[in-house]
Amino acid sequence: MGTNPRKETKTKKFIALKGGEEFMRKFLSIFLTVMMLLSLIAPFRVQTANAAITAINLTYSYPSTNNLSYYNPVPGFGTPGTLNGAIKAVYTMGDVIKGTFTTDASGAHTIYLLDENNNVIDSVTVTVPGSGTYSFTMATSNVRFDGHYYLSADTTAGNTGDVEVFIKYNIAFTQETLQNCAGSQTISGVVYRATGYPDVAVDVYVTYPDNTLAGWYHVNPTSGFFTITFPADGPDSDTLPDVGYFRVFVRDGYSTGLDNDAIVYKTLSNVPSISLNLQPYITPFIYKNTNSQPIVLVLTDQSGNYISGATFTLTNASGSYFEISPGFYRFVINVGNVVDVRFNASYSPSWGGTLTKTLIINTRDLGVFNPFIDINAPLAIPPYGNGPWELDSVQSVYDKLPCTIGNSFYLEAGYYDPKDSTNYTVHDFSYEVNGPVVDVGDGWYLVTGKGKISVSMSAIIWEKANKDQPISKYNACCHTFEKTVDICEVNSCTVGGVTLSGTNIVDSTTVEVGKKVDRLSVSVDPTGAPADLTCSCPNYVVLMYMVNSQGSLVPNAFTVDTWAGTTAKGSVIWYNPQGATGPNIPDQPIQTFKPTGLYDASGSLVETGLKFGDCPFNLYGITFNYPTDTSCGYQLVVKVFGLQRTFDACGNMTVKYPMIAELFDPITVLPTVKKLSATATIWEGAQDPDQILAGVSTVVDITDPKFSGTPTWKFYLNGKSVSGIGVSQTDTGWRFSNICLNNAGTFKIYGYYYNTGCTVREEVTIELKVVLPDFTVELGLADGSKIPSDGILTEGFTESVFVTPKDPRGLHDFGTGGWQLDIGVKDNDCGLAPAVACASNLPGVCCGMGGIGITGWDNPCLDDAPMVDLYFVSECGARIYVTSFKLVTPTVKVDPTEVPFTIPATPTHLTFEVKDAHGHGVPGATITISGVTGFGTGSAGYTWTASGAVTDKTGHADWAFVPPFSGKYVVSADVGAEFCRVEGVNFGALGWGVSTSASFTAVYKAPEKDTTAPTLTVTAPEDGSTVNTATVKVTGTATDNVGVTLVVVNDVPVTLLPDGSFATTVTLVEGANTIVVKAFDAAGNVTTKSVKVTYKIPAPTGTKIVLKIGSDIMTVNGRVVQLDAAPEIKEGRTFLPLRAIAEAFGAQVTWVPETQGITVVLGNNQIGLQIGNNTAVVNGNVLSIVPPYIKNGRTMVPIRVIAEGFGAQVEWDPVNYIVTITMP
Repeated sequence: MGTNPRKETKTKKFIALKGGEEFMRKFLSIFLTVMMLLSLIAPFRVQTANAAITAINLTYSYPSTNNLSYYNPVPGFGTPGTLNGAIKAVYTMGDVIKGTFTTDASGAHTIYLLDENNNVIDSVTVTVPGSGTYSFTMATSNVRFDGHYYLSADTTAGNTGDVEVFIKYNIAFTQETLQNCAGSQTISGVVYRATGYPDVAVDVYVTYPDNTLAGWYHVNPTSGFFTITFPADGPDSDTLPDVGYFRVFVRDGYSTGLDNDAIVYKTLSNVPSISLNLQPYITPFIYKNTNSQPIVLVLTDQSGNYISGATFTLTNASGSYFEISPGFYRFVINVGNVVDVRFNASYSPSWGGTLTKTLIINTRDLGVFNPFIDINAPLAIPPYGNGPWELDSVQSVYDKLPCTIGNSFYLEAGYYDPKDSTNYTVHDFSYEVNGPVVDVGDGWYLVTGKGKISVSMSAIIWEKANKDQPISKYNACCHTFEKTVDICEVNSCTVGGVTLSGTNIVDSTTVEVGKKVDRLSVSVDPTGAPADLTCSCPNYVVLMYMVNSQGSLVPNAFTVDTWAGTTAKGSVIWYNPQGATGPNIPDQPIQTFKPTGLYDASGSLVETGLKFGDCPFNLYGITFNYPTDTSCGYQLVVKVFGLQRTFDACGNMTVKYPMIAELFDPITVLPTVKKLSATATIWEGAQDPDQILAGVSTVVDITDPKFSGTPTWKFYLNGKSVSGIGVSQTDTGWRFSNICLNNAGTFKIYGYYYNTGCTVREEVTIELKVVLPDFTVELGLADGSKIPSDGILTEGFTESVFVTPKDPRGLHDFGTGGWQLDIGVKDNDCGLAPAVACASNLPGVCCGMGGIGITGWDNPCLDDAPMVDLYFVSECGARIYVTSFKLVTPTVKVDPTEVPFTIPATPTHLTFEVKDAHGHGVPGATITISGVTGFGTGSAGYTWTASGAVTDKTGHADWAFVPPFSGKYVVSADVGAEFCRVEGVNFGALGWGVSTSASFTAVYKAPEKDTTAPTLTVTAPEDGSTVNTATVKVTGTATDNVGVTLVVVNDVPVTLLPDGSFATTVTLVEGANTIVVKAFDAAGNVTTKSVKVTYKIPAPTGTKIVLKIGSDIMTVNGRVVQLDAAPEIKEGRTFLPLRAIAEAFGAQVTWVPETQGITVVLGNNQIGLQIGNNTAVVNGNVLSIVPPYIKNGRTMVPIRVIAEGFGAQVEWDPVNYIVTITMP
């Protein structure tokens, strides 16, 4: 019997000859006897001399491939042999050799079966009648050894013409099926020859696929049976069962010729039938025309087993790849303009042959958002990576795919630039890994439990709004993208966490340090776990310990009760009811388990008698000696392992303990808190109010809280941390300075101090109320008015904002200055500016204190309600929110919105109204009308612009408009506002601007017969009225469906204003007067209105003379006087007949014909004149005048000289050429 000296635990096993095998033995004996008798049917051997035999041939054809396999050299344990082959005739003992011989003579011919030593094994004699070729048969029943033999015409072997044959034993295998599984393999069978079992010693050998010896058996000549049991794993470096072709050969000590006494009888195989499956691990993103794209593929067989060691080629792409975990291959590829990329996998199993698989992934066009995900395992177990990395002093972690609890992986999400990078840019990109993972930094994630792991990506992408200008937050529209990609699904048991119970706990997950927990429980739910994973109690392992901020074990972290009624302190607690020695998984972070018990930081056992309750997991009586979540950085770690049983094809069981959960700080251990107290005093200069005023520099003093050491101070306003506060110690306590707050609420001063080990925290809390100043906000508008803030600003206008702050406590005087106003516009969620606003100083208001001018413009790219925030910036730098203003556009209205376009053209009265966002009129706005022909009749393609109207103080303007063509007209109002200058942006070029426009339409009306007379109204004087003045003002309106062309009053044309109104003055005669008003249109239609007025001259109280240049009618105290000659103007002076003026005044006139002198006397007044003389003597005074003259026999004198010489007043109406003289 042979042995295998390599593995003592895998020794040979003999199979006893029992029931079934006894039957087989009897059957084989009968079979061999029959075969022997058949072989003796050949002719009896005649011992005579041979006639001449010229050739011997076998009657069957040799196969085209080797039919003789043998080892040379022979394999040994750990030493491979060499397998050889030859094309030879091979027979089995008991076979009948059939052949022919050729002779040239008649008579008896003998053919011998010889061994290599010329021993005659058997012979046959054939008598033939003459020359020719004759058949013969030769029995092999007398052959004792397997090996090399000759058919010869004489008794000397190896002569020319002899025929080589090889004869083997008969072997019937009773066990020849090999499994692909762990443990050992067994083959068995029976060796026999034609006459029974071998009568010589025979050794049967079996080799591994690498041709090293696996085992052997020395066959007893009396039985022929053999059984060889050998290890499934050969001498290679792995611990896996060998897979491939195993060979059985026999040695019996006969010959060392061609077969080397090592003929192979049987080739056995445990090669599985497999097919490949190649898939992307996560949703693939492969883009056209993009380089350095990562993608991970998974190669498995049809059962889901990972295939390692494959090679790949790429079609339609270039790049590299690396196997990052067994069966996981990470590629980095460069892709051009192709429709797909093909990954061609090739796998050569150890048993030979090659399997292939191709995966085709369609490429994507680059678009606006082009995300990718790169998953990797660079710190995997060698040879796949360079791991592990150290999580803490207890465990070292390997990267691994697929996602495995207790292992980590590297993940990065990103994006490729938009295809149209000129018009699109990625403003912001972020991603989050969701599921049972812990982010351990730098892209690594530790898998901690059961569940789905996914990546959520979000991107904000700006699209250029104005294609001619650079993209910026002022020139972009926003697109948002969200995408979630599943990474993996971790299937395991569900660990519900750690819960506490007892009288000392705060709640089910919180306890104070040093206080005993009556029961600590870890709940594990096996529902939904894989079938081979057992998580029910007591088939799991729990490990619990604490580490500090450097990852080192915390000594004596726990105090536990024992069954002996004592307590014990230690650093690590193991619960291991099954006594597992380790996970049996090489890349798990914990490689060695310890028995149930409490251990110190060095790993030495402290106590085994912990009070565990097995089902479910309960630990009774545990005290945590250090707190979690403090500045000391202590962390509680709990790991749970489940029991996994797997079976191979042979039924061999493998036991593993994979991690099913890793919990970090599953409970909170609080330090013991010692509350201290202190009294606070607020200081604002020399004042000590009981409240803090936001925006005012404040100092707070507190009395000494009596900390045991130097405390740490933190400051909060409404729960948010406040920085920049000075801290100093005083003789009586602590001082906190530079307090400058920007909001109302609660200001909290929190001080704390931890003792060594952080088990006790001393703390003091001071809370103070903070109030805001009261703000009164007013707006100054374009029309000069000031209104209370209505929360809006007019877009494009500079409007004044006035703020009056007041201390609600009545202490602080803001009138002393040191503060100013500021504004801000918050970017929206996309990072775009909803508006732009700028502030300017107001005339007479220094430095923005009390009032600023604000100009704001809405971003036309965004559909939102832009807001401008107003801030009060205090002397200490606090930026206090005051209010917000919504930007609202001004309005422009035109009335009417439709006007007629006629030929010939007629004017239409247009009224314009410009108002700000508050409804107030905007004065000084320049009105522009522009139009482009769009329809109707007119000058095709003609553009037209007219401007000139300016709004009045109420924001109104009007215009008598004659459209030059039909079509749409735009009315624009220019208020003279300028864009803010921000970051060098040309907002005008971007298309920003406020819409201060309205429109109206000129509609063409074809000529038609106008039969409608104008509408005429006389508003003054009233018909039938009586007046006591010689003139009366006539007013009224005249309108028409087409247009009024003329209005006359007493046949005198008057001016018609754009609004259809008219006004003129009519001179009356004493008594009844009729005033006739007529209105004409272009068609000649006329409307007539008559008004009767009675002029009654009032009783005179002096003399009043009214004359009109060119009229021979004069009124004296309202009485009409006919003149001989009408008044006229000469050299800028008014002249009239002397007699008429003298009689009107009642003066006496003396004419001296010899000298053509004139003397006029009225009372004490005397005037001397002479025809042609340019001087006059008035009451003794000589004056220069325009000389009097004679016209048509009438003496014409300058009226002003006469009137003023008599003490009268003269008034001149230059419009109506009327002279009024009044004598008191």
